[in-house]
Amino acid sequence: MRFTDGKKQVEAEGTKREKLQIVFNETLRLCKENERKIIHDRDLKIWALGAARRVSFDTFKASKWWIHKLKKINNIGSRKITKFVTKRYANDYDVLVANATVFVGDIQQIIEERGEDSIFNTDQ
Repeated sequence: MRFTDGKKQVEAEGTKREKLQIVFNETLRLCKENERKIIHDRDLKIWALGAARRVSFDTFKASKWWIHKLKKINNIGSRKITKFVTKRYANDYDVLVANATVFVGDIQQIIEERGEDSIFNTDQ
């Protein structure tokens, strides 16, 4: 009798493996939808737990290992943000480009006057 009830439950809700596949696919779909945005591991965890709740997969935990496997299987890399662009940097960019253009023009004139053999690059 108990076996029959378990079989009905599997037919109605799906097996653990099927639920895990649904959670995996749903999390990956959301990841692709937000491809151009910054996605943290905690975002992946929230999406996975939401998908697990929708398929009644109460025992699922989006562990660090599960997130690692999701990222590894789908070639999703993690990068650390090391530089923030400020408004001042963005405004100074035009000035920087103008200065660089003037510098390149000056160097090309010196090369024409003295020849390439007399120019040395000291930052190597």
